[in-house]
Amino acid sequence: MRLEQVSRDEADRVDPVAPIDRTPQSERQPGSWDEALATFRDVLDEVETRLASERWEDAAEALAELPMTVPEGEPGPSERAAGQELIDRSERLQTRLRRSMEATRSELDELGQRRHAARQYLAQSADEGQGA
Repeated sequence: MRLEQVSRDEADRVDPVAPIDRTPQSERQPGSWDEALATFRDVLDEVETRLASERWEDAAEALAELPMTVPEGEPGPSERAAGQELIDRSERLQTRLRRSMEATRSELDELGQRRHAARQYLAQSADEGQGA
């Protein structure tokens, strides 16, 4: 899936918001706020599922594939409120994803330190064995 480039001004102006509903994908109008928000909601659902199963790499990929489309027309008050809920939810997911990534990075660092210590120990043991 190819992402559209959106300028910073456009991104700040666009609020991916709409009333929360569960309209089937087949009934959504192309380019509507309903479709854009439903897509955003679907991606967040997928990210939550992947994070729950500790597959944060896949979760990041799902977020990266979220289309950056701007529906035509202005969102109404209920769309803005629903969109703000989705934005807040995405921020919480982003925080969870960062924590998962940092925990993994920390575990990798510890593994590397232990491997280095083991190599030093083995090298020292080999040197002592040859000197005896």
